[in-house]
Amino acid sequence: MIYLKKLLTDAGYDQHRIEGDWIIAKSSYYRHSAALLIDEFSVLALPEKVAMQLNLYEDGNFIPLENTPAGFPMGMALEMKELLFWLKKSVKLPEEKPAGVSTTDVETLRKERRGQEKLRKALDDYWQNQCAVTEVKNRDFLVASHIKPWAECDSDEERLDVYNAFLLNTALDRAFDQGYISFDQEGKIILSPQLNRDEAELMGIHKFMQLRHLEKEHLRYLDYHHENKFKK
Repeated sequence: MIYLKKLLTDAGYDQHRIEGDWIIAKSSYYRHSAALLIDEFSVLALPEKVAMQLNLYEDGNFIPLENTPAGFPMGMALEMKELLFWLKKSVKLPEEKPAGVSTTDVETLRKERRGQEKLRKALDDYWQNQCAVTEVKNRDFLVASHIKPWAECDSDEERLDVYNAFLLNTALDRAFDQGYISFDQEGKIILSPQLNRDEAELMGIHKFMQLRHLEKEHLRYLDYHHENKFKK
């Protein structure tokens, strides 16, 4: 579930709510909303209005389904690795700007997305398409993880600085983003006292982990992470 919510956020769906077996995902910038039903093997993803048209929505609640159906108009059953592509495609900027969003807001969002794509490409090159800590190479499980968060940066130069981010697998990215881990001046992992060690082990996170390399340019951003994000 955590991984799915991360995918939704990365795709532009910044608001989520649970209704029974469904996740309803909305965006602050778009008219689009999506309804996702998760079963053991796949995810059914379709626009919220289509779910309503197909009588999957009743009295303000989504109706749980016994089996993931096939052949929905505009809907599809997806393997997890395909989901992010579909979600990103579904929220591409329309020709008409969304209601209630100014032209300036839309242009800002476009600029941010271009910047994030540019940073991801730089990180792929810098870390040779591999997690900065582990040997994970599958791009579907690698995330551009800011050290000093995008919204807290003082300038675009900081936001797009390749030294202000690591390429991390999804478990490490989430733990780093939430402040449960950080890295010291030698690149060794620091585990928060608030991180349950048994759960960390289940996620493959342990005290012997280390960044594959660390430059002095990373250090000022790590200092910020230690002071402002790390759970002490």
